[in-house]
Amino acid sequence: MNIKWKHILAALLSMALTVSVGMGTARAEDESSRFSISYSRVADLNVFVDGEPSGDLSQNDIVCGEIVRLTAPAVAGKTFSHWAFDRADGTAASTRATFRFTLNGNTKIYAVYGADTDKTKPCVAFSSTIKETRDKDTENEADYIRMTASYSLPSGVADPTYDKDHPLTAADVKGEIGIRYTTNRMLGYGDPTANLLESAKIADILKSSTVQKGVHVSSYGYYFPEGDWTLGIRNPGTGVHVYAVAYVTYNGQTVFSDVKDIVFDNLQVGSILSANMSIPFSFEMEGE
Repeated sequence: MNIKWKHILAALLSMALTVSVGMGTARAEDESSRFSISYSRVADLNVFVDGEPSGDLSQNDIVCGEIVRLTAPAVAGKTFSHWAFDRADGTAASTRATFRFTLNGNTKIYAVYGADTDKTKPCVAFSSTIKETRDKDTENEADYIRMTASYSLPSGVADPTYDKDHPLTAADVKGEIGIRYTTNRMLGYGDPTANLLESAKIADILKSSTVQKGVHVSSYGYYFPEGDWTLGIRNPGTGVHVYAVAYVTYNGQTVFSDVKDIVFDNLQVGSILSANMSIPFSFEMEGE
């Protein structure tokens, strides 16, 4: 079939289109035409069961911000232990067989079996760490490191009972979820680009019982037995190492994740751009 492009070309040639990367809609228009692109960020979820990729549980092009619910399948001769992000030997993110978390970037998660994991303690781990540039090509353009920590309480802790007549109050808060972070520039070390992760001192500073000088904290009191906390760090600086640890408190216990060493320049862009195009001016089509 042939398409008569004269209407489309006339309209497109008369427009200057500027698209800003991020959530929302970009538009350009003139007196006779209108052109828009709406888009959302999407990411891939790669699930591994007992070390093997799971085609049944893995998914592509999930809209970022969606809550993912995974249930560990039965494995012959093995008992489910926990879920872990990024690698099978990473910090336990949950000891619940069914685990909910928010997907904010391309994510790998492992269902681990047979490991000796204390299922009476809360769990916390970084589910994603991505880079973003917001307000691109404007005076407000800025680079961000965006990290998401996911926590989970022991199996058996239920959601609070609430409805419109019984809203959640401070009495329903179960504990605190948060992220502590610093850089060697904040700590006063000479070279802001030096990697200090190999020094146990960094872990000691971030996991101290009191928040140390040079350490920033972002946290909130949570109500639910599973959830997430996302932190964005603006303009960290080229080559600067950001050191971060997630933590969760519950029943007087505080549990920390592994320490992350994050360099903006080395991070993967957080998500794929999915575009839906709308061209609300007419064109003609005719058959062969």
